[in-house]
Amino acid sequence: MDTRLLARATGDFAAVLAAVSDRQAGRPTPCAGWTVGELVEHVIAESYAFGGAVASTAGDRAAGPAPAGGWPAAYRAAAEYLLARFAELTDGDRDRPVAGAGLPGARPAAELYEMQIADTLIHTWDLATAVGARFAPDAGVLELALRRMRQVPEQARGGGRPFAPAVPAGRDADPLDLVLRLSGRDPNHPIHP
Repeated sequence: MDTRLLARATGDFAAVLAAVSDRQAGRPTPCAGWTVGELVEHVIAESYAFGGAVASTAGDRAAGPAPAGGWPAAYRAAAEYLLARFAELTDGDRDRPVAGAGLPGARPAAELYEMQIADTLIHTWDLATAVGARFAPDAGVLELALRRMRQVPEQARGGGRPFAPAVPAGRDADPLDLVLRLSGRDPNHPIHP
């Protein structure tokens, strides 16, 4: 499978993460109830879970100390694992049902790929917003994420579900603003005390 867009999305997250200091770990993020540290750990774990689901192997990373280099090294390893598992898929695998990754039921591998790109973009914005870093997503990643977020069904929104209800957008909203609002985030009020 062509993983160039996923590589760009994970590269953006890695670039923002490289600027995060240990003292910022407890800061709140736009992901309600999550600190910077919890968000980073979620993204690392999710990378292993999605990669493992696609490869039909155990998706949890091995227990043990984080690699030298802290979060940036841990995320780099997780992103490499994720990219390698998707890259192993052939074009014929795109429609293969994949179960796992913490999601109910099975989904086509291509859908999981797109979900991972959208989620990575959104969490990159979450992290950048929490620590005051600059983030300008790749145009191709943004286009795919917007298409994917427009396909999120209403039953996936609300309490205890993957997404909060969508936040209304103005007519002049740019693509990133639309992605964020479709994910339940309000770019005008990203972090609530």
